[in-house]
Amino acid sequence: MVIQARGQGHGDEGRRHEGRRHEGRRARPPHRLVGAPVAIGLLVPLALGVVTPAAAQAGITPADQPGAATAAEGVVGTAYSAVAGAALDVARAQLGDPYLWGAQGPDAFDCSGLVVYAYGAAGVALPRTADAQFRALAAIPSGEARPGDLVFFHDSPAPGSHVHHVGFYVGDGTILHAPHPGAVVRYERIWSSWVTYGRVAASPSAGAEEPGNTTDAGTAGASSLGDLRVVDANIRTNMPRARWTADLATVLARDPDVVTLQEMDDRSDAEIRDAAPGYDLWRMPDQRGDVYAQSRGTVVLWRSDSYEPVRKGRVTLTAAQARLDNRYAQWVTLRERETGATFSVISAHAMTNPRGDTARQRLDAAGFRRLADLVDTLERSGPVVLGGDLNVQYRGQADVAWGPRTILSRAQMTEVKQQAGRFPESAYATHDGGGSVDYVFTTDGLRATEVHTVGLHSDHRAVVADLDAD
Repeated sequence: MVIQARGQGHGDEGRRHEGRRHEGRRARPPHRLVGAPVAIGLLVPLALGVVTPAAAQAGITPADQPGAATAAEGVVGTAYSAVAGAALDVARAQLGDPYLWGAQGPDAFDCSGLVVYAYGAAGVALPRTADAQFRALAAIPSGEARPGDLVFFHDSPAPGSHVHHVGFYVGDGTILHAPHPGAVVRYERIWSSWVTYGRVAASPSAGAEEPGNTTDAGTAGASSLGDLRVVDANIRTNMPRARWTADLATVLARDPDVVTLQEMDDRSDAEIRDAAPGYDLWRMPDQRGDVYAQSRGTVVLWRSDSYEPVRKGRVTLTAAQARLDNRYAQWVTLRERETGATFSVISAHAMTNPRGDTARQRLDAAGFRRLADLVDTLERSGPVVLGGDLNVQYRGQADVAWGPRTILSRAQMTEVKQQAGRFPESAYATHDGGGSVDYVFTTDGLRATEVHTVGLHSDHRAVVADLDAD
């Protein structure tokens, strides 16, 4: 569905001022909040993973914040519709992505670009600028605002004045937004009284698809999921095509339901599909420039006769100047055709091992926290499986404070080697350099009954996990 702007918007002029005007206003003392009153000292609704702006910039989770308050029961409401809920979920999945004026994804956004991207994923096409969005939508009273509604920031208190900024309302006087140059997508308290609220009163269009995400809101409450076989494989980039094809054939010979792949950046979608008959795939279109070379490196495959995709996306794990430190995770929510049950699969490739470098350890930990936030969001549609080369040794490093097992446990994820109740040496040795850096994690609802590895031409071994649905 396409929503056109009502009346005369400011077009490119409005967009040109979006970030700069908002940035200039950040130094003002906060005005009174519009909306429901908030108890003094209640900083953020932690049930939604909200963090203070400074903490979000540093990649700190609510549990890491000293003295963080606990959200009062019932403070945060639910989205008013499946469309709003789907759009807000997509917006949350972009937490930590950088602000870039004029960008509308998949890895950078300005304020209205984030709104266009997220609602586009829910099948609703909105005007491009904040002012045009304001003029296109139905206004609602502040007291009726629900998560997923939009909050518009005006230049003055005059009715209908120009809008220079927009964000998603999440409840408790808080928005999720792309703030200004130099910042990242984050949660923040509403700082101005010159705001109005708008609602996207629309249903998703049949078959609507956005390059960054797709969504079908009817995923919750599905019936019981069948058992799954999952294979994770890092098939090394730049291998001769014959060896790469042989490795993928070795993986598919295990008859997996889903596969998580890494280091696919030098292989086209057509190459992968030709080498994987009977499987469909997801990865988001690549970013331009050498620094983004790995933005297509992670891929999810699934049996096309058994499952259909209902949502898709990509999350930036780490963004740095060094090429090898820009890492990503692709995700897809699948519906089992026979039962209608839904589950999500994430393929992740973490940055190179930070070893004793504490600054890089913090960067790595921030990426694992983004994975945990993504898992929390996706789990609303059923169990979640995460496979990937996390570049952290299973023994000795994975359970340190900055390691994946520690951080992902906050999203109630456990690793399959641990679930299987035994730790054969072969399950650790997944890399030619020794040890294990390749993982499969699951949330509650799926548990590993068998785990083993398979040798490849690549410098990694594939991890095969049989999962029993609880």
